[in-house]
Amino acid sequence: MLRSLVGSEMCIRDRGEMDGFGRVMLSSEFRRLERKSDPDLQEHLDKTFQELIKKLHPQQIAEWVWPFLLKRAELALLTDSPPGPKVLPVLCEAIARVAPDALHGDLGGKLVEWTSVSSAKNSKLRFLGCQALGAVTRRTQLEPEMVQHCLELCQDSDYDIRAEMCSKWIPSAVKGLDLKVFTTTVLPELLELIEDEMPDVRQAAYLCIIDTMPFLHKQTLVSRLLPKVQEMVRENFQEMNRVKCIASLGPLAVKLKEVFGHSGYDPKQGGPRFVEILSPMQPVFMSTLTDQDQQVRLASCRNLPAMVSIFCKAGWNLQAAEAVSTFASDMADPVRATLAAGLHHVATCARREGEVLLAAAQEACQLLANDSVGEVRQALLGELGVVLVTLFVQNKPSPMVEES
Repeated sequence: MLRSLVGSEMCIRDRGEMDGFGRVMLSSEFRRLERKSDPDLQEHLDKTFQELIKKLHPQQIAEWVWPFLLKRAELALLTDSPPGPKVLPVLCEAIARVAPDALHGDLGGKLVEWTSVSSAKNSKLRFLGCQALGAVTRRTQLEPEMVQHCLELCQDSDYDIRAEMCSKWIPSAVKGLDLKVFTTTVLPELLELIEDEMPDVRQAAYLCIIDTMPFLHKQTLVSRLLPKVQEMVRENFQEMNRVKCIASLGPLAVKLKEVFGHSGYDPKQGGPRFVEILSPMQPVFMSTLTDQDQQVRLASCRNLPAMVSIFCKAGWNLQAAEAVSTFASDMADPVRATLAAGLHHVATCARREGEVLLAAAQEACQLLANDSVGEVRQALLGELGVVLVTLFVQNKPSPMVEES
């Protein structure tokens, strides 16, 4: 019976409401699950929850899905069977859609239970519980006790939990908590996590700082966070996943420009200029152009449109041109194809920034158009019209046509 509900419209009215038959059907199947643990039934019930969450009105989710979903999650904690952890991602989806009033009450206590060392059956459930904490923090104001529990998880003995709190909870906390509360309680934890003994935690904290930048005061960034980020960049992300960290350089540079603008932070009062803020990135990015790891070069090439624009704003036009030329002749087909696919963005910047970068982009276009690999040439075709007009057509005013 339950299978007929999955993906079906028969129980959902136009207003996103579940009719009486659908409610009875869901209740009946859930009681079956309570009486007997059935992995096949668990899987279909989770799919049913996902469909209902997508189609029901938030208040209907709160009334008819939320109570069953919480019980389903509790049942998952009682078993070590593989289907158990699958319900918590569904719970996170529901948290994002359910009426906010449903997020109060017993949910906080359940999340504490699910993420605590003593009551969780396995690390997978604790891990997913941290994701649920992040989802809740985005939607509603946390009670002080819950904030304290989250801070304790940031110092958990399991480094995977510490890393997950950096990835899922702290970026939500900077949006969901009062900024003063975040600065005085959560920020010290983040500053400690970025110096964690485990590289995975340091990496998660570094990426977390990039996410939180737009929400913090500039003075806080300059005095407390920016030096940590610059230090990690200067050290070329030692012991970390360099592919992920190099991939972050583009978003980091863009967010720094959004926060500080082209001038920097209060340079008239002795604050750092924009070029000083970016200075650690330039040698690291340039070193990736010839890195032995193809995945590092590929990640760097994906950043190229953003980095070219930022480099030119910082006055590093020669370095931007060198990056374009180097990637155009890279030995790896995927790197050249990536450059070809994004060349229209580079071309737009090149036309604006002057002859050195423009010449490099024109030469790159010619190389890629004649590349021996079809996938590279094909990647260039997507925006070829924009590339050709931008790089090779002189923008001269049209002559006036006299009326006869």
